[in-house]
Amino acid sequence: MIKTKRFATLLMTAIALMLCRTESAFAAEGSGNLTRVRMGLAARSTTSMPFFVAKERGFFREEGLEVELIYLSLKAKVIDATPLQMPLTFTAQDEGYRKLVDAGSVYRSVQGGLATTKSLLSEQPELVTKVVRAMLRAIRLIKTDRKYGIDFIKGPWVDIGKDPEKIAARVYDVAAPALLENGSVDEDVQRQMIADASVRVKPAHPVLPEQVFDFSIVRKVSEALR
Repeated sequence: MIKTKRFATLLMTAIALMLCRTESAFAAEGSGNLTRVRMGLAARSTTSMPFFVAKERGFFREEGLEVELIYLSLKAKVIDATPLQMPLTFTAQDEGYRKLVDAGSVYRSVQGGLATTKSLLSEQPELVTKVVRAMLRAIRLIKTDRKYGIDFIKGPWVDIGKDPEKIAARVYDVAAPALLENGSVDEDVQRQMIADASVRVKPAHPVLPEQVFDFSIVRKVSEALR
């Protein structure tokens, strides 16, 4: 029997593991003793690095998961200015383009992470826990082993352009500190994200962080990994 589960990877601005109420873009199927999972990623960037490390080091398989990573990329056309993420921030400046503003210096939000449906979270919490544990192990490896992190950035998983030797260390030194070791974001950032969303959707009543964010699983896993 094939069981279908769904997750989604979200491109959102600091890197965290998140479990939110959202529609899904990633599915899983039972296959033998492993649960096969297909994850949709926005790009082969440092934002997605924990996914690649968890797969390459076998963390997903140790959780009983067979993960396939699928890339969902967008190509820019003729433009005068554009927001860029690493490593394009470095390669663009090296090619003579000017950085107009550093968004991270004026605004805090979340970029990259995990999201799943409310039904899967309530019906299959053990599956979610396995994915979260593999991701947190990958994040901790990246943060604690600089040489491994830089070498990994140079490899085939992350696309940092034609000259990885030139910018890999620069990318790591910015990306690694932004990875959140415990997998959750503080309440001030949660409230800011809700406030920003409320400007667009105009909810009838005030929305509290506990109505949007559920870090119970990542907190439990983080404590167990200490």
